[in-house]
Amino acid sequence: MTIGLGVIFLNWAVDPKILIKLRSAFTNKVVLSFLGIMLLHFIGLLWTENFGYAAKDIRIKIPLLLLPLIFSTTKPLSTEQWRFVFKFFIVIVLLATFRSMFVLYEEGLFKLGTTRKIAKVISHIRFALYICIVIFVSIYMLVFRHKGDKYFIYWGIPVVIWLIVFLFILKSLTGFVVLGTGMFIMALYYVSLIRHYVFRFISYMFILGFFMIAASFFIKSYAKFSYRVKPTSDMLLKYTESGNKYIHKLKKEYY
Repeated sequence: MTIGLGVIFLNWAVDPKILIKLRSAFTNKVVLSFLGIMLLHFIGLLWTENFGYAAKDIRIKIPLLLLPLIFSTTKPLSTEQWRFVFKFFIVIVLLATFRSMFVLYEEGLFKLGTTRKIAKVISHIRFALYICIVIFVSIYMLVFRHKGDKYFIYWGIPVVIWLIVFLFILKSLTGFVVLGTGMFIMALYYVSLIRHYVFRFISYMFILGFFMIAASFFIKSYAKFSYRVKPTSDMLLKYTESGNKYIHKLKKEYY
């Protein structure tokens, strides 16, 4: 169990109405469905051949059973409280990117080997997903501003720009895919709010065209980098233009 989940569970468990909460949770169809899925997963582990990994999987996922119990019986946060949580999360991720840049500056790319290793605490994939969440949340808070977000526009826009730049520094393919997909869905949603039919249709065409061009460029670049022809010795030139013989140092018939 993580520290965060432990704190949430303790806050939930010290409530004097804990028995009422439990009774309410086990009458909730969503909670029972989630618990049923997890139970099937645990039953399926009986047929595993790797019992060591099965025990580890159970140890990791059992604390997740607390989440539906906690969230289904806890009073929802208000709008102001949610926005405060989001802002706190934005600041934490922003500080994590600054720390990663310090790691890159301190250790250097030559020592690290790849910029993906600048995410020291968690994997670069999970870090990229957190960054994408912050970008989406920041855009939402910028578009649908609340009365308590008077100054958010002054630091929200630079945060979004910096995090997009940082994703390119991190070079996370997962982050690019999630960011592109999320931006496409958000763009379609915001365009659907346009009441004028002509402007809405033009906006749809522009968004579809832009993302199709961006996707084709991305796929072409990825394919060019990932799929390369490995020539054999028969495909290599044997003589230079001056008639001198090439000396090819091949390894298993490849470069």
